[in-house]
Amino acid sequence: SSDLMRIENLFTYFKDKLKSRQDATKEAICNNVKDRDTYRYLTGKLHGLREAEQELLDMLRKMERDDDD
Repeated sequence: SSDLMRIENLFTYFKDKLKSRQDATKEAICNNVKDRDTYRYLTGKLHGLREAEQELLDMLRKMERDDDD
């Protein structure tokens, strides 16, 4: 099961990276928005990061279910 452990470590690494990018983007939205286009860009970026995180979590859950079978 060491392969599964390596995969879980990879997932955790990417999940943490996505979270920190989300946090940085939220901070930018709160502090640095000078115009509507920048706001739209940053909120779109945040949405994309959240979708990527959800895809990662869904994939990990599926792998865990398949591993249990």
